[in-house]
Amino acid sequence: MTQPPRAGANPVVSVVIPVHNGAATLSRAVDSALAQDLPAGWNLEVVVVDDGSDDDPLAALAHRDPAVRCLRQDNAGPAAARNRGIAASRGSIVAFLDSDDEWLPGHLRAGMAPMLADPGTSCAFCWAYLRRPDGSQHLRNRRSPSHDREHRLLWPNPMQTTTGTLCRRSALDAVGAFDESLRVREDLDLWIRLGEVGEVAEVRRPLAVTHQSASSYSFGHEFHVQRGDYFRIVEKSLARTPDRYGPLAERIRAEAHRYWGQYALYQGDRAQARACLGRSQAMNPRPTTLALVAMASLPAPLLASLRQVYTWSRRRDL
Repeated sequence: MTQPPRAGANPVVSVVIPVHNGAATLSRAVDSALAQDLPAGWNLEVVVVDDGSDDDPLAALAHRDPAVRCLRQDNAGPAAARNRGIAASRGSIVAFLDSDDEWLPGHLRAGMAPMLADPGTSCAFCWAYLRRPDGSQHLRNRRSPSHDREHRLLWPNPMQTTTGTLCRRSALDAVGAFDESLRVREDLDLWIRLGEVGEVAEVRRPLAVTHQSASSYSFGHEFHVQRGDYFRIVEKSLARTPDRYGPLAERIRAEAHRYWGQYALYQGDRAQARACLGRSQAMNPRPTTLALVAMASLPAPLLASLRQVYTWSRRRDL
């Protein structure tokens, strides 16, 4: 049984798990954290934050390992729940795990390795599988268009997930935690800020599993809400570090419009796609964007067929 961390004892890695109506999956997440092996001399703590659930997910954890601590708060969203967990945790390294996801063996050890080797590493992440309800899976975001070099002028590697990320506490203290005013993309906003104060290490192995579920925090937000928060992050970043991003500002904004144009195209909203892609092309002309503009003008049935082919190709990436 994992020993609970004590003040003044060995160094601690803290696992923060927010949960909202996740009684059916929370035990799986916690068990996958407790099963991790750690470098010699390290202790583990798991901080579970119930974000105003209706199904009492903490009840099943009442007699768990003493390394598990449970907190409750009124519903305030995933960013606030993770921030509550960070504040209550004691580790010099903080790892995040969503209540409907799980870690594979070796995740923590692999993620901690680059951080222990280089004090200039602010965070590390592994790859993750996206597992569907039927049990099939593929590498999450392996074929994402967000690998485009223009996209990466600002945004983190699309292979980075919240469930796969570990952060150095001193780096979190330097940049602040999750922005609770954001309804979506609050994790990516934090990864951007952490990348501004240190190196971000990539563990090029899938050591986490994100489960596809309609009840996940990231589902259920309308297009304009997602796009609005996305551009808020862009503008906040440009204002925060003008020396870093200033010369790239027009390309970054153009890429943001291209991203949402391609998203709208995949959703079948050709009018929205043409508007976003046209704006992007006007700001930063690119052959790939022009090709997407042409696709947005295709008949709806043909576009739907192309979308099916694209989805199939992504699902084959194991």
